[in-house]
Amino acid sequence: MKIMVATDMEGVGGVFTSDQTGKKVRRTDENYDYWMEARRLLTEEVNAAVQGAKDGGCDEVVVWDGHSSGSNFIVELLHPAGEYIIGTGYRDWIPLDAFYDGMALRPFLRQ
Repeated sequence: MKIMVATDMEGVGGVFTSDQTGKKVRRTDENYDYWMEARRLLTEEVNAAVQGAKDGGCDEVVVWDGHSSGSNFIVELLHPAGEYIIGTGYRDWIPLDAFYDGMALRPFLRQ
């Protein structure tokens, strides 16, 4: 079985202000530390989703970073059993095709 997990930074547990979502944040910005913490929280939730899917019998778990530039996961901390779509940017579509058996969506909440 192959599934896709589509993510967004909004909706991640512990991410509750726009200061954390990192729209075009630079290291010198005052919100940089907030964004880095939100990236860690997102990565940990993604890892839990990958582990849960594998435990549930999925052979392939593909995770799409659908937030902003698509470069929000902390790559070195990602679960090794997942496959990741990173850096695709502001897409109006989710890269899903007929070869997937299912899809899990993170809540897409607007503040």
